[in-house]
Amino acid sequence: MEQKKEFWIALGINFFLPGGGHIYAGDSNKGIALLIAYLVAWALTPELILPGVIVVGIWIYALLKSREVVDLHNQKIDSLAEAAAVQESKSITAEQFVSSINKANQLFVSDMISEAEFVAKKQTVISDLQFKKFQGDQDDLLLGLAPLKKNGTITDDELLDIKKVLATMT
Repeated sequence: MEQKKEFWIALGINFFLPGGGHIYAGDSNKGIALLIAYLVAWALTPELILPGVIVVGIWIYALLKSREVVDLHNQKIDSLAEAAAVQESKSITAEQFVSSINKANQLFVSDMISEAEFVAKKQTVISDLQFKKFQGDQDDLLLGLAPLKKNGTITDDELLDIKKVLATMT
């Protein structure tokens, strides 16, 4: 994943090479355009006064836009990281699913939650399965649930609900 950029580095680069800070911050097209315009204006400066004004204008513009270009780059990095986190939260493995039900059962067996709370937690885990992308083999999930069914942690109806959700995923 791409790294966040520092404003002061972009500013420093733009101070010595207008447009270079933009290139550093990921806005290569604008950075190259500024750099070429700066170099052309600089080359024409000895003969004309207007290019000298343009050189100074480009230099000031590049300095003033340093923060903006870095902030835009860093916002893009943050958005990509956030999208990856959202995608991750929308997926579940067999181990995670079975672990969620096991945790609820351990809380119930330890008298930390009531039976009604236990049933509600199981139903939430089962209901949430339909909104997640299942990663892995569905048979692994059923195998993981086998001991829970055998010891009564999940009922036949709950297992049927899980199988229905799994059937819609294929």
